Amino acid sequence: MTYDLQQTPGSPHSKDAVIARGAKEVLVSGPVLKWEVGEFDEHSSVKASSVKVEFLDPTIGHTVEIITVPGHSHNVHLHLNSLPEEYRHALKTTV
Repeated sequence: MTYDLQQTPGSPHSKDAVIARGAKEVLVSGPVLKWEVGEFDEHSSVKASSVKVEFLDPTIGHTVEIITVPGHSHNVHLHLNSLPEEYRHALKTTV
């Protein structure tokens, strides 16, 4: 999963915008059925900026995983096969 974080004020599309790339490795045990970006609660009643991934686990069936992202993220994508080159460094440095 990849996302962008704007590091300077203003529009992310302005020529002066500085964008930091972020990435999280997401491992699922079956085919992805659907994913969406929004405000979801992970383990409590508190909602946070997240990606909800629905997939088919071969042993237990339909499963939902919630992955949080920074609240001011934009350009969020789930990549099913390979990570775009510009995000590979971000994956290695993200804790």
